[in-house]
Amino acid sequence: MNIPLPDNAPDYLWVLAILVSGFGTWYTTKVQKQQGGVVQEVHEQVTNTHSTNLRDDLDRIHKDILLIRGEVTELHAAVSDLRGRQYDLEDIVRSND
Repeated sequence: MNIPLPDNAPDYLWVLAILVSGFGTWYTTKVQKQQGGVVQEVHEQVTNTHSTNLRDDLDRIHKDILLIRGEVTELHAAVSDLRGRQYDLEDIVRSND
């Protein structure tokens, strides 16, 4: 911070200008250090720290979920078919009694 003073300014104004400039420098440095910690926290949260790309990971998981959904649908159909056969068998057993 540069505070312009005329050459014939009293000494106390020069001292005051130096103090204001020093305080401004100190305060700016303090704020920058505080913000540096916050910036580091944000950086750690958004940095990819593993070996694979997150988008690729999500696409792979989505594909796996679709495959599992298909298998569950097939399993549901098979269970429904078995229930139908069970009811058919129960009807045959009842009719033979």
